[in-house]
Amino acid sequence: MATSVVLLHGGGTSARQWDLVTGRMAAPALALDVPGRGERPADVERLTLPQALDSLAADAGGADPVVLVAHSSGGLLVPGLTARLGRRVRRVVLIAASVTKDGGTGMDCMKPRHAEGLRALRAAAARGLGRAVTPADPPPAERARTAWGTSLTDEQIAFAIHPSRWVSDTINFYHEPLDWSAVRALPCSYVLTVHDTAVPPELQEVMAARAAAAVVPLAAGHLPHVTMPEVIAALCDGAAADVDRHELVMGR
Repeated sequence: MATSVVLLHGGGTSARQWDLVTGRMAAPALALDVPGRGERPADVERLTLPQALDSLAADAGGADPVVLVAHSSGGLLVPGLTARLGRRVRRVVLIAASVTKDGGTGMDCMKPRHAEGLRALRAAAARGLGRAVTPADPPPAERARTAWGTSLTDEQIAFAIHPSRWVSDTINFYHEPLDWSAVRALPCSYVLTVHDTAVPPELQEVMAARAAAAVVPLAAGHLPHVTMPEVIAALCDGAAADVDRHELVMGR
């Protein structure tokens, strides 16, 4: 069986973030939606990580070998989905992705001011002052132009903040302790986006080490699937081809 690439989106967006990538891929690609967007309605304020992982595992279906590709806070989905898919997961590719300490949470994976913002949001919601979710409204276009590192074109901005890709999202996943030991047993690459201002490169280096991943530097900001989709597609195809070659050698 050919290896499929399962694509996991980051926070506050949807499977549609991969639209420019999947159309350029040769390998079979499956971009999955966390519940609360697309055809997976859910109350994101109450959505738990186990609930999301059960939904994703069901949507991944099949028995074919897979490469898991995760962007940004989509990395928080990787340990649990690896556990649920078991031996089907042959390789992992992390793109500026969140990797916690073992037993740590997603709060380990962001700038201090972002972590403080999430704590304040959660505390306010506990006092009945608003909802514990990310903003539903995207930033103004001119702010979005440089918000993730490199300067986006008008077309790229429109793509990134389109209503199908900018969604209000849960913050619950950031508070769940995770263990990466099973992921470290797999071949793993970490695409380090060197011009990233959302997740600084020095933090990405720390997170790549937590996953025992081979680092692949990329001269991009935080949205390489928007600014360099052909490169991300080639990386995904290459990872799938590596698995296929290994399966052939092993006679599977």
